[in-house]
Amino acid sequence: MSSSITTSLLTAGFTALLGLAVFVAGQFALKLFVEPIQAQKRAIGKTAHALTYYANVIEGSDPETVSEGRKVYRDLAAEFRASTNVIPLYRMFARWKAVPPSERAKVAHARLIYLSNTIGTAKYGGRRRKEQGAR
Repeated sequence: MSSSITTSLLTAGFTALLGLAVFVAGQFALKLFVEPIQAQKRAIGKTAHALTYYANVIEGSDPETVSEGRKVYRDLAAEFRASTNVIPLYRMFARWKAVPPSERAKVAHARLIYLSNTIGTAKYGGRRRKEQGAR
């Protein structure tokens, strides 16, 4: 009778330890991989929002709006770069299409920096607006 109780207690203890190990491994994977990838996706979403929101800021726009747009684009470039750099095994996740390829991430960062430097100038929107008006 006591061997059956011992076996039951050992089985319950082993099951509890195994459950704890699975929980710890899941949390490890969540913190190491899933959360950084979600942070990058959030940065991409914020960038899409900003590109739409500041699309009408052209040469001669309100200086306050231009300054705000420059700060937002620069901040998004930094946030995107930081979120890209903290993802371990980035190339593997890029092959699985969970994240953009690193080349595209670098180009996106550079273009956001370019936008932060040119928003409110003829380079940013003036030329494109003139072309659209000429049609």
